[in-house]
Amino acid sequence: MYEDIIIRAKRDGIERLNVAIALYSKDKKVLICKRSSDKKFLPNVWHLPGGKVEEKESILKSLKREVFEELRLKISDIEYTEITHNYIGHGNISARTEFFIGKAQGEIILNEENQDYKWISSEEVKNFFDDHVIDINEKIISLIENKYN
Repeated sequence: MYEDIIIRAKRDGIERLNVAIALYSKDKKVLICKRSSDKKFLPNVWHLPGGKVEEKESILKSLKREVFEELRLKISDIEYTEITHNYIGHGNISARTEFFIGKAQGEIILNEENQDYKWISSEEVKNFFDDHVIDINEKIISLIENKYN
């Protein structure tokens, strides 16, 4: 279904493809997580749940696996936002994150990758995200708020 995302990333020379999902609650708040302090890259940084698309893994399988590993949540009603973020990271390689929205099911149980979580609205984005990703996160959360008005 989302195979073209992987093909496009390879064509664009992306060395690491990531997926992230804005999981929303019935009151239209979005789940964010705080990375553990012992993470090699971006310790103590707030982010949307997700992670690396493994070799020969589909986008949806990757999203579901990452969210379950990190939070013990199942996800449904997944939609692609067409919002991407290209950057250099993870040891100076070209990386891209593709963003999705969806619903969370279950009780949150954090693994060692994250130390905290919060449910936030678009007005709270500036309180948790670094300047270079505020716009991206505001767009994603606004999509949810606008969709369910």
